[in-house]
Amino acid sequence: MPRLAVVDFIPIPAGSQNLWAHALIDPRFSVVEKHVLVPVGAVTRLSVDERRTAGIQLHEFGGRSARATQLVAQRLGMKRDPLSRSLGSLDPDLVWFNLAGIGEIGWVDAAAAWCRSHRVPYWLIVQHVHEDFFFMSDAHELAAREVAKGAVRVLTVSGRNRAALGAAFAERMNNVEAAVNGVSKVFLDAASKVAADRPPCTAGTARFISPARFDPAYKGQHLLLRALGGAEWRERDWHLSLVGGGSHADLVRRLVSYYGVPIERVTVASHTSDMLGAFSAADVIVMPSLSEGSPFALVEGMACGRPAMGTPVGGIDELVRDGETGWLAHSTEPEDVAEALDRCWRDRARWPQAGRAARDLAARAYDLEPAHRLLLEHVLSDARKG
Repeated sequence: MPRLAVVDFIPIPAGSQNLWAHALIDPRFSVVEKHVLVPVGAVTRLSVDERRTAGIQLHEFGGRSARATQLVAQRLGMKRDPLSRSLGSLDPDLVWFNLAGIGEIGWVDAAAAWCRSHRVPYWLIVQHVHEDFFFMSDAHELAAREVAKGAVRVLTVSGRNRAALGAAFAERMNNVEAAVNGVSKVFLDAASKVAADRPPCTAGTARFISPARFDPAYKGQHLLLRALGGAEWRERDWHLSLVGGGSHADLVRRLVSYYGVPIERVTVASHTSDMLGAFSAADVIVMPSLSEGSPFALVEGMACGRPAMGTPVGGIDELVRDGETGWLAHSTEPEDVAEALDRCWRDRARWPQAGRAARDLAARAYDLEPAHRLLLEHVLSDARKG
């Protein structure tokens, strides 16, 4: 049985963990011995019960003592990496380095070098690449390119991210390919019931939902609030739910007043595990992001039969097809976001139709059943033999 090691650097449960977490709890992956390596004290999105049922072993690396030892070794010109030591103890047959963003590629250079020297194949799963990302210097880019070119596969979750990755390296690498950041059949079935029982309303208070962590630099909540602060929206009947939590919750609340949006029109709520309930209480998803990978919450909402308004970054324009599944802004400029939101409002009679198209697209292109089948084939093909 091949031994798979997944390395994740995010200290808290996050959407960037969905791809590997969904794969490891898929019963088909029972033919693989599964290990997850995280920094000391980190928490993943997998519950204890999920790990126990799926047979996933959790390991920690690093910590204060390991970091101090690493710093001393660096000053003495010695290479000492806690992650490489953990991989050496585990002796995996395949390693997945899960990177929340391309910038994290520098965090795995020593561990990737260990893999190459011990003939252990590895993948890079790159969850996000800025639209115009470039490394700080030629030296940084060269080191990152060596890590990427040494990988058996470099997986990205959207076409725009793949294009940005190629530009960052000024090279079209043959090992870069697409991955699906989708939803399970169980969720799709439950979402289908939401779509059928509670389609978007075309009368009464229009209910918008923006399901994203509170981080305007990436998720663009300020663009949405700026648009809703416009004079034309004062006469319209609507309510916005900002659902996500995160480190900028206070800022987001203050931005509501800053842009002159009536506070009674906006609910600011922390992340919820009941996304089916959150989407069933909404009519339209609004995703005014400035940078994305492939937004998992957008897939979930569209699976629930909700159309969306979004910006053309990351994988959003693969989901939000203008005039079909929603309304796509021409750019991330504030005026274009406001214009797309206005078109969405004026097209309210078509919300149910666009919601059905959104549901069909999510079910057809973001179903994890075929995606996991292919992923497992690649694992068994790429893992070290003997």
